[in-house]
Amino acid sequence: RRELVVFQGHLDQSGFVGKLKSMISEFYQYGITPQMLREVAADAGSALFRQKLEDFAVVFQAFRDYIEGHYIAAEEVLDVLCRVLPRSEIVKNSMVSLDGFTGFTPVQYRLLELFMVYARQVQVTVTADSGEPLRRPVGMQNLFYMSHQMVRRLVGLAGKNQVPVLEDICL
Repeated sequence: RRELVVFQGHLDQSGFVGKLKSMISEFYQYGITPQMLREVAADAGSALFRQKLEDFAVVFQAFRDYIEGHYIAAEEVLDVLCRVLPRSEIVKNSMVSLDGFTGFTPVQYRLLELFMVYARQVQVTVTADSGEPLRRPVGMQNLFYMSHQMVRRLVGLAGKNQVPVLEDICL
């Protein structure tokens, strides 16, 4: 509390700590560290924005220090899975199927890349217009823009890892 500047007066406000918790969750999901927040803060255009980023870094670092060695945040589970997945005998003979996604967070893409490399097969369903090739770029105004982006990124990860991509199946 003593190290905070902008957030210090808001900690007792109803819902504020919940908002901080949500931000910490986002930081984990997108691979953001307290050090990254400090680096971005140094280049922030406004003093208020810089101080908010620094306050976020203080809160996030304090949270990480508090749980270190005792707990694991739910958002860290996928990161831990990424570290142990290459040693999994179960994954080596498995078929991974994903349904209902329009995109993934960076840690989820890292996990998918590992599945592509170590699992027997990875299958992803995508909601899109069957008349449009999924692997070609479309504008942001396209209804299925996010699906196209996801497919292009997954195909790119497969190519990077020399994993063959099977032909698309339209249902």
